[in-house]
Amino acid sequence: MEGTEEIHALVSSRSRPRKKKFTKSIQDEARYLVQNIENENGKAFSPRDRIGKAVSNIISIVVFGTRYDYNDTPEMLPVLEEAVRLGEGPLSLTNLARFIVPMKKMLSLVDRLYSLIRQEVDRHRQSFDPTDIRDFIDLFIKVTREEEDPEVYTEWNVFRIIVDLYLAGTDTTANTLRWSLVHMVNHPDAQKRVQQEIDQIIGQGRVAKMEDKARMPFTEATILEVFRLSTVVPVGGPHATSETTNLAGYTIPKGTVILGDLYRVLHDKNNFEDPYKFKPERWLDDDGKVVKSDKMIPFSIGPRVCLGKGLAEMEAFIFFTTLLQSFTFKVPEGEKPPDGVEGLNALTFTPYPYNVCAVRR
Repeated sequence: MEGTEEIHALVSSRSRPRKKKFTKSIQDEARYLVQNIENENGKAFSPRDRIGKAVSNIISIVVFGTRYDYNDTPEMLPVLEEAVRLGEGPLSLTNLARFIVPMKKMLSLVDRLYSLIRQEVDRHRQSFDPTDIRDFIDLFIKVTREEEDPEVYTEWNVFRIIVDLYLAGTDTTANTLRWSLVHMVNHPDAQKRVQQEIDQIIGQGRVAKMEDKARMPFTEATILEVFRLSTVVPVGGPHATSETTNLAGYTIPKGTVILGDLYRVLHDKNNFEDPYKFKPERWLDDDGKVVKSDKMIPFSIGPRVCLGKGLAEMEAFIFFTTLLQSFTFKVPEGEKPPDGVEGLNALTFTPYPYNVCAVRR
């Protein structure tokens, strides 16, 4: 099972060498994002697309070992985005999908994605070096050449994993960062407190690293509150019962698709006081230390918790702190503040389109 463990370590960022490599990639990408935003010179702009491209680059590095300039659009991204649009809504995760999703168009997109990924796998095979595993595709080539579990490590399965990584690892984290800017422009006092903590712990001479997080309780509390209030995956990923079971008097047959209502848990007034208010302080005790809650489940819960949780938390912390280290975000003059509660609810929860001004600190 060595290959399985290596793949799990790669996509979950749990092994120490890979975690260090991921951290460096996120730090570099955060700098590129800052440089791109600087070009706006404090004028109003929409952060939506550039945040999406920055986060997408992290997944591109994990899967393909490369990043793309923000002015370039890799051929795969628009195909994936169209697939997401076609599959909007939680019902697309159930057996009802065949009635609400245009399957002919979806199958055409799947064929196109499969072709693009196969081309990338072929390119990797030409330069493959078993002593230098650069990314997920190299790892796939390695385990297939070692003929470990050939029924598992098929080209079709690697295609499915790559699509899952992009779908689960791009739009989710990008929307968390988009929501974080919404809350910062709507709550300038919270933004100022985060910046004070950044100045005290990190300063202006370097980029954030994960070791800083333990010394920055208000920043951590702010990110936790973004995860809670703006739940980017409201119903979690689809699961299925492995056997017939009973729950609260109901019989759930084997093979039933189960969707967990994460949004309801995170917005239940019995779990969180004033659940629709942005209150980072709820995560701090009287001594200013972060307190956790077993009701805080934006990545789901149990043995099927989101595999990318560690990577997502790493990206959220480093991108968020680097942005606020570099800029103060404001609502453009003459425009309404963005809505901090309502948004576009599809497979992921997205803020309504908005503009900000990024004033260099």
